[in-house]
Amino acid sequence: KLAIKFFSTRFNNKSNALWYLVFFCSGALALAYEVLWFKELNLLLGSTVHAVTLLFASFFACMALGGYWGGKFLARTQNIARTYALLELSIACGALLYMGILRLLVARGEWMWEIVGESAFLLFITKFLLGVGLLFLPALLIGATFPVMVELLTRGGRGFAKIGSAIYASNTLGGVVGACLAGLYFPPWFGYTTSYLL
Repeated sequence: KLAIKFFSTRFNNKSNALWYLVFFCSGALALAYEVLWFKELNLLLGSTVHAVTLLFASFFACMALGGYWGGKFLARTQNIARTYALLELSIACGALLYMGILRLLVARGEWMWEIVGESAFLLFITKFLLGVGLLFLPALLIGATFPVMVELLTRGGRGFAKIGSAIYASNTLGGVVGACLAGLYFPPWFGYTTSYLL
């Protein structure tokens, strides 16, 4: 009931409601990508505590940088709706590029571990650079979507607090749905490759 009341007070017009739905789907796709990326990266970097920590740190650092970039530069564009659409399209292209590069590294990446040898420090640095390199572009673009969407719906400073909170809530709710689907259902049903394409 609280969630229904929260959103109903902010859907003051059909246009805003549509954008909230769009950002719900954006959050679902972003977290679905994240779950699939991390599962695939485990094949390359391993699933130790250090590897997983590096992946999470890399992902959120790139998202933070994307949020800054999106708020500082992209949100100032004239056609903000087109900017947002291009961001989402770029995220999809980045996800496909990520999948191709990662599959290539998993299949042909033995030379990297031969260079690293038994040095724990070099192994740590290599994993960090691989995590940042693979996640940088898609995570940067995902991070940039939030400030662009906020600017789209609050241009002129109208209702920043209410609209901003509704955008964040819809995106987070979508993220919960996307993470559950990608983590529990899609890979067993469709496999990783088909899940990416979906």
